[in-house]
Amino acid sequence: MSADSPAVTAITSSIGRWQLDMRSLRVLRYALGSTIAMAVALGFNWQLSFLTPVLALSFFASPTPRPTLKQGVIFVAVIAVACLAGLKLGQYLLSYPLVYIPFTGLVLFRIFYMMASGRSPLLTMWLLIALLVIPLITITSPAIANMVAAGILTGAAATVGVVWLAYGVL
Repeated sequence: MSADSPAVTAITSSIGRWQLDMRSLRVLRYALGSTIAMAVALGFNWQLSFLTPVLALSFFASPTPRPTLKQGVIFVAVIAVACLAGLKLGQYLLSYPLVYIPFTGLVLFRIFYMMASGRSPLLTMWLLIALLVIPLITITSPAIANMVAAGILTGAAATVGVVWLAYGVL
């Protein structure tokens, strides 16, 4: 296939005077997005701010297109529900291990089934983190578990904003 074929020219993008193919555009978006995410994380300096660049880079590395407004809001809402569920699991069921362990197994089964059915691997990874890490942190300190849940939720919301900004610029 030659470099001047219609398939190659159809997937190029023009930025100013430069012609970029899709791979170069994705690399440039990855670099710009990681810089913006790190600037936001260090600029606001909230608890667990390092999660924003990590989550943003996993968004930029995936081959899926940019999330729409509805997908971004649903992503943040699902993470919020998972963090709340993780807090409640740790708060109420952790003292009853005969109930907590089978319930956690059932939740894990459902998350892995969701991942096997073609759902976003990024979403399932963060659901696993929220539903497994937060109850375990609750054993040590419920206040730290609340901080981790708030940090994950804040990081998810900031990440969606950074991803939209980077896709808007490039």
